[in-house]
Amino acid sequence: MNVRENPQPASEAKARGPVGSCPDFLMSRSRRFSVRSQACPRFNRDRTKTMKLNHLNLITSEVAALAGFFTSHFGFELVAMRGKDAFAILRGADGFALNLMAPGKGEPATYPDNFHVGLFVGSPELVHAKQAELTEAGFAPGEVEDLARGGFKSTTFYCMAPGGILVEVGSSRT
Repeated sequence: MNVRENPQPASEAKARGPVGSCPDFLMSRSRRFSVRSQACPRFNRDRTKTMKLNHLNLITSEVAALAGFFTSHFGFELVAMRGKDAFAILRGADGFALNLMAPGKGEPATYPDNFHVGLFVGSPELVHAKQAELTEAGFAPGEVEDLARGGFKSTTFYCMAPGGILVEVGSSRT
């Protein structure tokens, strides 16, 4: 069932119980009439299927240039460009959709500090190769670093993409 489809009237579809409890339309019919747990069963990691991130919308003042960055250097396919370079739909090899949109009139294309898009490649050697590729293409990627965050070790660098989008390229290392 699509989460937006709601077989119950709005009055019956409200979440019950503490903040974060599961809306009725996400529960099975029998579960709706039983004692409610604090966690929504469809989104509980211990009980259910995992969700897949379907798409991401990025706001950028340079839609065409950012689309070119992702298609030329990260294997995305340009599915559509709409308006006067105002909206691009890109698709990754795994089906992930990356939507690039121009900001509304008079609105800036800004993100909070440290906002970034993280992309993983298959090995630390590929991280070094991607950093060299972006340097050759005229971008100014940062140095490749070996990092350890919470017990997870990675080889990583950051690069400012067109439109001011920070991109992280990394790979796990053992």
